[in-house]
Amino acid sequence: MYLDMNGIFHNCSHGVNAGKNSTHAEIFLSIMKYIAYLVRLVKPKKLLYLAVDGVAPRAKQNQQRKRRFVAARGQEAEKKGGQNVSSSFDSSAITPGTHFMEELNKHLTLFIRKQMAEDGLWKNLTVIYSSHLVPGEGEHKIMSYIRHIKMQPPEAYDSNTRHCIYGLDADLIILSLVSHELHFALLREEIIFALQEQERQNKMNQKRLNRKHERGHPIKKTTEHLNSDVNSNEKEREEKRQSDENANVNYVSNWTGNKQFNLERIIDDFVFLCTLVGNDFIPPLPTISIATGGLEHLFLRYKAILPQLPDYLTYHGKINMESVYEYFQKMSQSENSQLQEQLNFLKDYWKKGFHRTGDPNVREPTIEEIDKELELLKEDSLQPTPNLIASETSAPLFKDHYYRQRWPDGSMDTPEARAQLCRDYLQGLQWVLQYYYHGIPSWSWFYPHHYAPLLSDVLCVGKEFTCEFTLDAPFSPFEQLLAVLPIASARLLPQPFRKLMTLPMSPIAGMYPVSFTIDMDYATAPWEGIALLPFIDHLKLKKAVAMIDYAKELTEEEKQRNSFDDALMFKFDTEKALLKNRIEAPALFGSVIDVTSVDKFENPPIVANNGKFLPEPYAGSVTPIEGFPQLRILDFSTSTSKVCIGCNIFGLTSKYETMILSIENQLRHLDAERDYEYLDRAGWNFASNNNTCFVQWPYLREGKVVTVETCRRQFSDRDEQGNSKVTDKSQQACAAFETEAAQLRQSLLRIFGIDVGSIHIIIKVRVVTGMKRMSIAASASSSQHSPASALNQQAVKTWSTNLVCVPLQLVVSTKDKNLIKDGRFTNKIINVEAELKLGAPVMYIGHMTNYFGKVGRIIRAPQNGMVDIRLIGKFERTSFGHNVIKKYQQQARYFSIDAAAKLVKISTSVFSRICGVVTAKHYRDEIDLGLKLRLATQKFIIPGYVRAIGGRSKVSKKGYPSHPQAAKAWKEAQIQFEFSQKAVDLLIEYKTKFPLVFQLLHTFSGYKLDSSNFAPAFDSQSSQLLQNGLKDKTPSLFSSFFFYRFLSFNGFIAIYVIDTGFLQSSMSLTSMSMSEELKDDREELAKKKQEGFVYLTNVVEWLRTQEFSQLPLLECSAQALPKDIILEIEDDANKYYAEQITANSPGIQMQQVPVHHVYASDTEVAWSPTNHNNFNLGDRVAWLRSDQGVPFGTLGTVVGVHNDFLEVLTDRLFASGTTLHNRCSDGRGLLVTQDSAINLTSPYIFKKLSKFHSSQQQSTTPSGSPPPNANNGTN
Repeated sequence: MYLDMNGIFHNCSHGVNAGKNSTHAEIFLSIMKYIAYLVRLVKPKKLLYLAVDGVAPRAKQNQQRKRRFVAARGQEAEKKGGQNVSSSFDSSAITPGTHFMEELNKHLTLFIRKQMAEDGLWKNLTVIYSSHLVPGEGEHKIMSYIRHIKMQPPEAYDSNTRHCIYGLDADLIILSLVSHELHFALLREEIIFALQEQERQNKMNQKRLNRKHERGHPIKKTTEHLNSDVNSNEKEREEKRQSDENANVNYVSNWTGNKQFNLERIIDDFVFLCTLVGNDFIPPLPTISIATGGLEHLFLRYKAILPQLPDYLTYHGKINMESVYEYFQKMSQSENSQLQEQLNFLKDYWKKGFHRTGDPNVREPTIEEIDKELELLKEDSLQPTPNLIASETSAPLFKDHYYRQRWPDGSMDTPEARAQLCRDYLQGLQWVLQYYYHGIPSWSWFYPHHYAPLLSDVLCVGKEFTCEFTLDAPFSPFEQLLAVLPIASARLLPQPFRKLMTLPMSPIAGMYPVSFTIDMDYATAPWEGIALLPFIDHLKLKKAVAMIDYAKELTEEEKQRNSFDDALMFKFDTEKALLKNRIEAPALFGSVIDVTSVDKFENPPIVANNGKFLPEPYAGSVTPIEGFPQLRILDFSTSTSKVCIGCNIFGLTSKYETMILSIENQLRHLDAERDYEYLDRAGWNFASNNNTCFVQWPYLREGKVVTVETCRRQFSDRDEQGNSKVTDKSQQACAAFETEAAQLRQSLLRIFGIDVGSIHIIIKVRVVTGMKRMSIAASASSSQHSPASALNQQAVKTWSTNLVCVPLQLVVSTKDKNLIKDGRFTNKIINVEAELKLGAPVMYIGHMTNYFGKVGRIIRAPQNGMVDIRLIGKFERTSFGHNVIKKYQQQARYFSIDAAAKLVKISTSVFSRICGVVTAKHYRDEIDLGLKLRLATQKFIIPGYVRAIGGRSKVSKKGYPSHPQAAKAWKEAQIQFEFSQKAVDLLIEYKTKFPLVFQLLHTFSGYKLDSSNFAPAFDSQSSQLLQNGLKDKTPSLFSSFFFYRFLSFNGFIAIYVIDTGFLQSSMSLTSMSMSEELKDDREELAKKKQEGFVYLTNVVEWLRTQEFSQLPLLECSAQALPKDIILEIEDDANKYYAEQITANSPGIQMQQVPVHHVYASDTEVAWSPTNHNNFNLGDRVAWLRSDQGVPFGTLGTVVGVHNDFLEVLTDRLFASGTTLHNRCSDGRGLLVTQDSAINLTSPYIFKKLSKFHSSQQQSTTPSGSPPPNANNGTN
């Protein structure tokens, strides 16, 4: 597994604490949490490679410089707009050479050590850490490593190695293709392209505990689609060949030269084509825009001309200029039409005025300018094509206009200058290809222009063009900072270097303009704009740097920041682990045991192929392999849909052609009415012959067949002979089937691009969700209550509760000879004794309650079902959690809603509204002023402020009363809410600070408020006037369940309306109540709305600072402790841990312990030793897992019980820990399944099966046995 770290750095530095500035420690912790999360998600088996961006090549620095200068100018604009951004985190600090990166580097090295000491997933990994001190971009460091290991001999490299790379850079797709590895997958966060949908997803993610959705993309799918796309042309040619032979016509192949169809070469050519649409190093060709289908156009022309080319466009990372010349010649023939299409697109875009920024430093094209260019193109199309750029006067009108507009200084007015521009561009294409395939060809090379030439002009260079690069040295970190940072970020440099940026007399002062132009011509997205910054003169920069006396003017820490170093390789060291030496670490880490060996790391040398990377699949690679898509297991054909089918994957409907996979199956051609007997027979045969099948093609997962349905019948419940029960459908059920089949077909087409044809048979299955462990006896008979830890055990599959509907066309039989089954999901017998290896960490779960839940190690391997273990004597039983809860229950004061309202001196109705959701409309926006302490309809509360009492937890057998009003009263009687003294105090303070809110809620009870109501001039007379205008009550904005459910997980925010249909149906207070007299005074109304908005902003800002705004809404049925109680328990836990960790408690040696009384930490399948979930608040628990970022045996206290999950406050901090939604210190909270923890307060003890000997001894190790580890298997 490979992590491109800079994407993680930027994400975590921007989103730690929305609405407030984050400290470096908070950012570091967030980064470490996310790394731990990704490792738990992917679960690598061999290698973890962490790659941080080091010093970049000059070609990349130009792009970094642009981004940082534009960001600095944006921040300056925000300051002028009154926003406080001066103390926010400067993302430019995520650059080699800064103090931030030096501190982050120290934290990451300690984090790796800590994870290898505590997390079972990390112990068996080799971890390579390439820090910012190693020159090169992170993703290219990763690809360099892959290239080198791939070129090792077979005994040193597994040809079927699985690679998974995480990163946000789009280049990773291209780089993965370059590797030519068959088992390569990308992992990244899901991106929503539709703005409204993205806004909704952002809010839902924030409200759902900031969880992100990752998407995995196997690169093999991309290559399969490329293969299918190009082969569609080959099939047409083959059909023509056969047709000619049948007609006795001599068929002449249109493939020229000696080349044959070679998918790997086509992949390389596709990589080259992608460079033409632009990347981080060179700008895109003006005729090629992704927004107007430029990449599709490039590949379409490529497929058409490929057979006639003398060779492929590239060979092993080098441009084949002869073929490229012919391809460019073909592309240039449509240059005029491509430009017209792009300009028409831009014209439509810029006609929408809201795209314009109004910034004088942003050059946005006017409609008149676009029309002028279109007119020039039209005139050019009426004239014969001249000889490229043979002379200035022969250049077409548009070309002349293009160069003069982009180089207004006249530097591109001559043919020689334009020819040099084209040579520079071709050199850039070659530099990029060589960088992708073989590594950096030159650190100092860069493309010295802001714009690319026109494609037709590139032809002037000719077929003989060649170029070579000289590998030189990279900039030092401080030199790169000087090259990329704006003056606003000068503080990130040491003082001597800072002066070079800020002092007017500095020789490089002119390289840091504060004002510069951003050219939006031919651009739509902000990031496509070209920042017209001066290019760094590296000779002048180095000369200025040479004036600094490093020895005298730099501190030791600054010298370290300006240095280079090697990558580091970490491995678990058993001998070090036995010594139990601790590493000094910041408080952020807690205790860290030294269990790793650390060595310098360099990529192994490439011996084969003359030391060059060979871009081909490794010999012996097999595809497909288990866990990867099996696309070819079904017969399908491909076609490119000329009609937009509305394929929607990332929230935005596709506007262009879509490749459709059409399943080749006889079912697609059948007619339900004519062939019903055949379909019924086929459905019955499938149901009778298949207990399970594989679904969700091409990501095949096993499914247990529940029912098989045709339009007329349903087949289910197989009898002892294997025959299925047949049920004839009613007419209504037949119609429902037809609707379901139509919807299923449409979703497959629109979401997946799969055309299955007519759906006549639907298989409903429960898909496999994982594995569970149980005794063989228990699996054979569910009525037996033998313990789950019996000597003979097996792992069996678990199945989803929800049914998945699949058309028969997409079902793969378990008997298919081409099927590759996933070995992870296979029923298997587990050898319990084999898991209990000498020295392995274990937990005692036998009948001796004094030792129950204690951890230790095996000191004698199992024999005849018995094992000897040694337990750690520390961490005795405690009940401080229950003591704190008991004290809280005795002191807590809660009031009914009527009593609480009296204390606040407001009506019960106003109290009820302000504790929920209260919205005020400001034009099209909705601002929420409610506290959301309780959402009565949805039965959600914030513990500590509200508690639910009484009522029925479930519906009675008789159900709800039939009369609607009686039913409503019955529901409301189920749960009563009481409010704490803290809630009352909050409302009193709210009312004191903002009395107008409460006055308006009283005056306009049940109505929606408007921002104009909150203007200072709003008096009782205006109130009466508005009230007289009210006719009907307006509906509540927040009427949907999910909005309520996740409303407060992001704290208090201004709410924006998403449902435009609801906007049209809702009526604001202003629109209903404005009399004829007020309608004429719109300016006065706008003024009132603005004044009221200022008041509302103050309310919102105050609410955001209150404790409740950071706390979650929880279901009334959940048991959860409030924040102040959890913090008190945390204090007691700190004291308890400090006492116990330093206690000199003797070890406990236990002999002849039955193996089913011992729980191994590294089990093949996680399981619960008790199968008995009975947890209460305050109970002490021990952690049973070793692969979730928390050490095996970790102790904690239950602070929340939610159905199958527990909230646990651990005794010490862990990188994977959370704040339990801001209710405890960061890194101390865990949300876990109940079967992953064991209850120490109320242990479920097995019956005594046999006698064994137990004795206490001093902490000495028997001969030949490892000593107990006080931090491996406990806190």
